[in-house]
Amino acid sequence: MTISRLAIQAVRNLSSVSFDPSPGFNFIYGKNGAGKSSVLEAIHMLGSGRSFRTHRHKQLIQYEQADFTIFAELERRNHHYRVGMKRTRSSEPEIRINGESTQRLAELVGLLPIQILTPDSPVLLTSGSKVRRQFLDWGLFYRQELFYPAWRRYARSLKQRNALVRQQLPYRQVGPWEHDFVENGRLITQMRTEFVAQLQAALLTFTDQFLPGSDVELSYQSGWLASAAGNDDYQAQLQDHYDRDIKVGHTQLGPHRGGFKLKVDGVAAEETCSRGQLKLLVAALLLAQGSLLSDSQGTSCIYLIDDFAAELDEARRALLIECLIAIKSQVFITATDELFVKQVRPQLEAAKRPFKLFHVERGQLVTS
Repeated sequence: MTISRLAIQAVRNLSSVSFDPSPGFNFIYGKNGAGKSSVLEAIHMLGSGRSFRTHRHKQLIQYEQADFTIFAELERRNHHYRVGMKRTRSSEPEIRINGESTQRLAELVGLLPIQILTPDSPVLLTSGSKVRRQFLDWGLFYRQELFYPAWRRYARSLKQRNALVRQQLPYRQVGPWEHDFVENGRLITQMRTEFVAQLQAALLTFTDQFLPGSDVELSYQSGWLASAAGNDDYQAQLQDHYDRDIKVGHTQLGPHRGGFKLKVDGVAAEETCSRGQLKLLVAALLLAQGSLLSDSQGTSCIYLIDDFAAELDEARRALLIECLIAIKSQVFITATDELFVKQVRPQLEAAKRPFKLFHVERGQLVTS
């Protein structure tokens, strides 16, 4: 998967930007506030329907403008696609794929798999289970066609069950209704468990380079509680836990509370690793996701790296570039100056990977 053409209008301080990226590496440099991260933000919006910097899409719309527009031409497995998104301050996004309108964001997301690494990315390992759950579900969305329908059914059933819990109905009235909820919960858990095992195998390819000599272990946490008798039956656990659900007003057990744990030499990564090591571990997870996508779909995801140099010394930057070269994905990297390009240029030229250099200043992007 590559973006061959990108046009951005009224996204933050980017009034009107249009350029043809390299299918290999794209280095975007400029001073803080110039708009370089906004380029990545626009790409991320196309690939996920949201910004990686804010949950409020209104903040993306340029001051005194009514809407923003993002358009891209994509090359995917010898097919050409034209995709676009427009959004006003008050409306849902308008999405077009090859000239046809669609209300399903999943159609656009399915075409444009995006992975992003930022200075804040270590929160994947240091914050709560929600972001780790989302990370797993991203991979399953592209890899397992049964996952997204099951996840939608489960989410709908969870909302309904929570409504019943808040009514404080006796469990004998709730239990018979739970069949679909339980079956989809089990299916999601099974798919996530299998996926984490696959991700673990792919992850070691990169952690062996990033943290040589360290034992890195990835494990799935289902969100269920094991009973004293070792009962792993989801419905039985829901029944046992029902009185506590009533007290808190929502369902506490299930894949909606699942996630993963990453340990280094038997200790939680967030407890033993430096900030730079955490960033490399997250990078390894992103690269592992991309390798699994390539294996299953025959296409690569696009990598966005914001503020490339943050938390990484020159040796670690060179190591990350080496891994990005190896997976042969399209990459967009931002930095405050072009010095880092001079540092990695020999690696790119030796590997015969194409690249382009762009300079952003006052909301304008030019080829450097």
